[in-house]
Amino acid sequence: MKQFLKIFVVVILILPFFTFVLDPKIAYAAIEQRIEAAKNESKAELTKNLKQIFQNNAEQRINTVDTPLTNKFSYKTGESTKYSEGGPTWKKEAYVISMNPIYSTVGVDNSLLSIDYKRPGNGTTNTDPSSISITAKTNKKIDTSFLLEVRSVYTVFHTLEREVFWGSSEQTLYSQDVLDTPISIRVHVTKDNEEGAVKVSYVDVDTGKTIMNESILKGKIGNSYTQDVQKDYIAKKEYIKNQHYQYVSEKNTTGSYRNEEANAEYRFEREPGGNATINHVNTESSLNDKQREAFGTPAPDILKGKYGETITAKAKTITHYETIDGKDEMELKLDEKPQQKSFNYKLKQAKPLTVKYVDQNGTPIPGVDNKIISGKWGDKYTVTPREEIPFYTLVDSSEKKEGYLTDNNQEIVYHYKVSKGAPVVIHYVDEEGKTIHEDKKLTGLDYGSSFKEMAINIQHYRQKKDAISGQITDKQQEITFVYEKNDGKPVIARFQDDKGRIIHESYLMYGKHDELFDASEKNKAVQAILTKLKGSHFTLKDIQGEQSGRFSDSKDIDYSSELIYSLEKDNAPGQVNVRFIDKNSQKEIAPAEILTGRYDEHYATIPQFIKGYHLVNIPDNISGTFGDTSSEVKYLYEPDVGGTVELHYIDKDTKEEISSVDIKSGGVGQDYDFEPKKINRYELVDTPNNAKGTYPLPNQIIKVYYSYTKTKAKPVHVIYQDMDGKALAKEELGGDETKWGDAFETNIKSFTGYNLKEITLNGIQVSEGVGQFDDTNEQTVIYRYDWKKAAPVSVQYIDDDSQEMISQEEILGEDAIFGDSFKSSAKNIPGYTLQVGDLNGQIQEGNSITGTYTDQAQQVTYHYKKDKTKAIIKDPSTPYEGSNGNENSSTNVENAPNNPIKFQKSQALELIPVNKKSSYPIAFADEKLLERQAQDNPVKVKKVKLPKAGDDTNSVTTGFGALLMIMSLISLYIRKFNRL
Repeated sequence: MKQFLKIFVVVILILPFFTFVLDPKIAYAAIEQRIEAAKNESKAELTKNLKQIFQNNAEQRINTVDTPLTNKFSYKTGESTKYSEGGPTWKKEAYVISMNPIYSTVGVDNSLLSIDYKRPGNGTTNTDPSSISITAKTNKKIDTSFLLEVRSVYTVFHTLEREVFWGSSEQTLYSQDVLDTPISIRVHVTKDNEEGAVKVSYVDVDTGKTIMNESILKGKIGNSYTQDVQKDYIAKKEYIKNQHYQYVSEKNTTGSYRNEEANAEYRFEREPGGNATINHVNTESSLNDKQREAFGTPAPDILKGKYGETITAKAKTITHYETIDGKDEMELKLDEKPQQKSFNYKLKQAKPLTVKYVDQNGTPIPGVDNKIISGKWGDKYTVTPREEIPFYTLVDSSEKKEGYLTDNNQEIVYHYKVSKGAPVVIHYVDEEGKTIHEDKKLTGLDYGSSFKEMAINIQHYRQKKDAISGQITDKQQEITFVYEKNDGKPVIARFQDDKGRIIHESYLMYGKHDELFDASEKNKAVQAILTKLKGSHFTLKDIQGEQSGRFSDSKDIDYSSELIYSLEKDNAPGQVNVRFIDKNSQKEIAPAEILTGRYDEHYATIPQFIKGYHLVNIPDNISGTFGDTSSEVKYLYEPDVGGTVELHYIDKDTKEEISSVDIKSGGVGQDYDFEPKKINRYELVDTPNNAKGTYPLPNQIIKVYYSYTKTKAKPVHVIYQDMDGKALAKEELGGDETKWGDAFETNIKSFTGYNLKEITLNGIQVSEGVGQFDDTNEQTVIYRYDWKKAAPVSVQYIDDDSQEMISQEEILGEDAIFGDSFKSSAKNIPGYTLQVGDLNGQIQEGNSITGTYTDQAQQVTYHYKKDKTKAIIKDPSTPYEGSNGNENSSTNVENAPNNPIKFQKSQALELIPVNKKSSYPIAFADEKLLERQAQDNPVKVKKVKLPKAGDDTNSVTTGFGALLMIMSLISLYIRKFNRL
């Protein structure tokens, strides 16, 4: 009994603390947030994530079931199955707690498809997943299918039922899983409310062309379009008939609308048209029997065809006839009525008949044209000969000839004989009409016959035309051959000097045989040549040959006369003066020579051998010709060579040669006086005495040394500046002792807050500021500096009591550079009071620290202390008193209304952290009350432990503490009970 009593007491005490709360709403919310993300997750990943949701949100769980849910456990609420697992009896119920399915698709283009899911009813947890409605929609015309897998999340509740001594007890636990086997659905997608189409065509079977506009009929895919097509045909049937078409057949006019456009076709052909009668008509108005018989009586042609058809009628081939317009074909378009058309014919043109008139030799008679007779085929002709042709007599019969024009050329020839013509007289005269030979006469020639007479040869004459031709007529004809005299051989006059050299081109005279010529000085052309030669300083001395006479055409001579005009040059006034000069003294060292001669006569000079001198220069004009002006030829000599003089150019400081040595030579005893050489970048400072003197004896050398120093150098400016051009420092290198070519070197300087950026020498960037002085240009070396990048400033907030860092940050402007100012302000930190601030250990007053950035890291420190300010109570509660310290037994010190107690001293019994906002119970006592407590039974002021602001009260934790306290009491109780 004691044992049962102990158990009963323990159970009664513990049972309230084994109440487990399962709130599925927490899991609901977490799952709902994963619907979108879960759509593209694999099953394994999805299951893992869902398990984590339940694990994170449930207050208690057991291991997840391993066996997938099957029909053994109903999906419906309220159904359960009992089973045993090692003793206790369990029952298991399954609830669908996901409000939406979790799905995945394979091969779905989300830009084409949108998939909607709907549950029937209100979507409660009782919904079977297989009843989910799935709709796939698209705005584009596509034909595709895809596999849709749908899974649902299940929570399985396990109820443990136990038999206990007071009856039975149940304990509900749960686990969760994703449905292991998904619902797989194959979805076929078409356009929402998609329509199919059928094209109805009406076709001419002969041409293959449509006879009217096609119709496009539309309907729901799968529905029959047969009636729609028939209605369209019936509506157009009358119109087609009026176009003279008749039905032939149809194709695909029955069927159903489908995704692709169908083609229905009605076929027609034209009705027969009216017959066309083609007549053949002879349009000739007058015909002879031959022509009429050739045309005959051609029968008309009857042509047939369909309405609207274009047929071709052809003309008949009738010998000797052709159509008037030259066309052998005619196109006609048949309609419903008979037609009559005609080809009109005319006779073809016949080949002509030619009547010719010829002499007995068959040669056409001059001046008599052939007669041409033309007409149509079959025309009759009648021909008679010409009765009279002058100087001709008919030989053939004079009877008429008859016949018909045909397709072939025909000829009729009449022959005549010719009469004798008049004589032809031939004359031979010169160009002046004077007879130079007796006449010639031609007689006994037939009239109309041709003749050709050749010119005869006459001495000293030539004929302009070699032959004259003509024709015998009935009148006497005269022919005259005109002759001209032969050309005489020319007369030539030559012009030469006294040495037989040609001095001018020859003059030629021309004339006819036996004409007079004159080639003397009286001839104007000869006069002009002699005048021209006189201008060239020639004088006539002699004339050889026959100056006048007659031209001759004799073959034995080349010229009728040959003349030679002999001339000679005049004496030239210009002289040539040949001089022999000392080059150095410009004095003559030998007698001059004077040369004279005729105009254009050539001269040549030669130098003389002069003792003690040698020739050093030969002029360009040592030869030439005499003329109007005199000339001078100067041969330059120098005395024979003695010793040499060497000119040296020396740097005074280095004693080194600064230019090449000049070597001078001259005659022995000859004076010399040299100017010193100008050398770039050097100045002459000393000229020796032997710079003037006379040349020494042969093989002796005089050395002359000119001393130079380098030219003074221009200064070098050294500038130190920032990137904006502001000068930081300046220097100048050089001085009076600085010479061209001396080396210079500049140094890099350090400036606080600056870094060297670049060095330039005369505007060109260099690696170092070195170089050489120049004597013409001043040089500039520029050192450019840029501000150093500012180092950061650290700001820290320190608890002075604990030396712990409350907070820390860093100050650094984005573009801060050395020297920029910065400012930092202290923070208001709840629960702390600012004491002081310092920058790099230097204390600054106030709540702000200011300074400037440097290239070294800096430290701003704010020192705080915890705020332990005692609470100030503006509206204190009424104090209480009592003998036992019980609040409930307290009484007011003063009951009078509106008469507040004036505290002599108020003090909180406990320090209050002020870094959290909250309410704290504080007990106060009046000084008089405290005295009363000391006199009577002192009341202890209640000391309350204050909870931290923001802490949540956990009922389970509190309960667990209470449980431990109760269990301790129970343990004490049991021990006492055992002692009993």
